[in-house]
Amino acid sequence: MGIEGYVRALAPATTGSLVTKDQWLATISTPEARTPIQSYIVALDVLDRAHKDGESVAAIDFAGAALQQAIDRLLTLGMSNVQIEELKKTRQVPPNITITAPADGFIVQRHVSVGQKVLRGDELYRIADLRRVWVEADAFGAEADYVTPGATANVSIHGRDVSLRARISRDVPPQFDRDSQSAKVRLEIDNPSYVLRPDMFVDVDLPIVLPPAIAVPVDAIIDSGLKRTVFVERRAGVFEPREVETGWRLGGRVQIVKGLSAGERVVVAGAFVVDAERHIRTSSPDDRSRP
Repeated sequence: MGIEGYVRALAPATTGSLVTKDQWLATISTPEARTPIQSYIVALDVLDRAHKDGESVAAIDFAGAALQQAIDRLLTLGMSNVQIEELKKTRQVPPNITITAPADGFIVQRHVSVGQKVLRGDELYRIADLRRVWVEADAFGAEADYVTPGATANVSIHGRDVSLRARISRDVPPQFDRDSQSAKVRLEIDNPSYVLRPDMFVDVDLPIVLPPAIAVPVDAIIDSGLKRTVFVERRAGVFEPREVETGWRLGGRVQIVKGLSAGERVVVAGAFVVDAERHIRTSSPDDRSRP
């Protein structure tokens, strides 16, 4: 608000309500508005007389500029374009001013109630246009290296049969988030049916193209914390442990940077069982040493 006053009436619209441009939201009683409104009416009369009397172009322009200044003052106070147009017709000072929605959108915050005193600078409503929104996604570790501005992604809502297409922002690069240790990726998405709402959680699927590489399922790797091992098939039913170096990890698969050759077969299911059996055999005493 650009003026002080008291709230006399409120529309039933509240947080989460969809409102349309120029929809009435509140009525404010404010004596301070009388003088700016009177100045606007006088400016209207002056411009009308200038046209009627055939005054010079300079005089008409000056009167027009004074009128625009008066309009700007009313808008700054919080008066709506609808009420200003009504003033132009009636040329009468109204007892109150009305607050209307400046645009189509959802009320995401409401800070006003009937009888409340509002001060200059107070925010009464916050309205968001949700026809086009941002989605923030977390990209962890190596995933962030494959995030490309302008790339498309699929956005879905858990538990709902909804899938939307989004595009990674070209204007805002991924930002590192200290708390989650991830890259915050901003996606831009059209939301014509208002399916997406503020603070909603969604799933983001970003298809990427990886360079050719040897990769195995995550379950094929035994990670001891000191080294990573896979079991390579030497012949039918015979496997040998082999230490490997890994790279990216995406979609349940892990890149093998060193230790495997293309075409070699590894244990995928039950690798931990094979590893446990190997340790049992290794730790068993030799039969010849038994008494």
